[in-house]
Formats: sequence, structure tokens, C-alpha cells
Amino acid sequence: MDNFARYVRLVLKASPIVAGAPKLAFPRFIPFDEARRPTWWNDNPAPDEWGMVLGVNEYEPGTSYRALVITKNGVAVFVCAGTPTWVPYREIDRWERLSKEPVSTSLFLRTKTDERIELPFKDGGEAFTFVQFLISAIREDRYLRSR
Repeated sequence: MDNFARYVRLVLKASPIVAGAPKLAFPRFIPFDEARRPTWWNDNPAPDEWGMVLGVNEYEPGTSYRALVITKNGVAVFVCAGTPTWVPYREIDRWERLSKEPVSTSLFLRTKTDERIELPFKDGGEAFTFVQFLISAIREDRYLRSR
């Protein structure tokens, strides 16, 4: 497992202390360094351009509906049944401001072509944590492409 894969696991599978008890940052995240896969995954193999698949954050357990696929090269979101929307880290230009009141349950990315892509989350705090992940993912992607 490389450093980036370790970082994905650390951020998305971490258990920070919340109200005195450990709480998973992304309770529906399935890391692919484990043998377990989403039940729907066999029907949706990842294209080569995605790079190594590091895990899936299911919005609804057992279905690809609104699931996020986290890979070495970017993020894919299944808006509905069928082909996911693919966003390479190198194409992310910015994201829209998140709100604390009411708590944002989606993160809206803007690509370099100004396409707006929604990344949905079940719990409000997940969007904020995912921004921290994206900052590091984009930085890592830029570093690897500059070598």
C-alpha cells in the first residue's frame, strides 16, 4: 500500500472522538485494501484511467445510487443507475462553499471547464472532511505529475 492509499484509509476510515466516543468519519466507506466489496461492484468495473480503486463510500448500503468511488487518479459518483460521472483530481478547479447552518450534505465541485458536479453525503460533517481529503489528493496528484 503506497502513502496515498494509507492517507485515504486514515481520513475516510478514521474514528475520531466525537462526544466522548469513537465515531467513524465515513461509516459507509469500504476500503479496497480489505477483501470486502460492495454487492453491486462486480457489475461496475473501473476503467483503467481511474487508476487503482482505493474504496467506495456508499450513500445507500447495497446500491450504487449516489456512491462515491475513490481512486488514485480521481473520484467517480454514481448519480443514478448506469455510468458514473468521473472527475480526475487534475480537473478539479474549486468547490463551492460549504454551510454550517443548515449543514451541507453535498459538496459541489467545479471542474476547469466549469462543470458542476455534486458529491452527496449522508451526514453533514462528511462533506467538510472530504474537502480535507481533496486538498491532499489534488496536491499528491500535482506532485506525481510534476516528477
